[in-house]
Amino acid sequence: ALFGALLAIAGKSASLYTVSQLGAVAAFYGVVLAGVGPLVFRRVWAPLFILLLMVPLPDFLLHNFSAEMQLISSRLGVWFMRLFGVSVYLEGNVIDLGVYRLQVAEACDGLRYMFPLMTLGFIMAYFFKAALWKRVLLFLSSFPITILMNSLRVGTIGSVHRMACGRWG
Repeated sequence: ALFGALLAIAGKSASLYTVSQLGAVAAFYGVVLAGVGPLVFRRVWAPLFILLLMVPLPDFLLHNFSAEMQLISSRLGVWFMRLFGVSVYLEGNVIDLGVYRLQVAEACDGLRYMFPLMTLGFIMAYFFKAALWKRVLLFLSSFPITILMNSLRVGTIGSVHRMACGRWG
């Protein structure tokens, strides 16, 4: 608990908010461990782990993931549009539909979907009564599901836009 509190204070002093928040979670873990003992602490590891999922990623990681997710969403979204016969050109994160250009912005990267889906995937895997590998697979499936659904959303927006404008092919 003391180590976590010191980490939280050091993170706050250095304006490293992720470190500060991780320190607060570590301090809470220490208080729970001291209060209930190691046996009960092992039993409540899952709810305590969910506390870690509430700590946001550091900005540099968030921006790197965001940029990669934008590119993946753009590529898969264009692939989806081409499945429906939409003539489209992709240049970075800009989807060129001829007359109109759609920008896959930072808000369309899918990270806002990924973190809640990871948490739900973890909760579902925790309560799922199956072999460990199946539960791990259930949790890890939240990543490709997020990417696929976000790309499907981008592709649907482009396809519907082309259909509404009446310019197919």
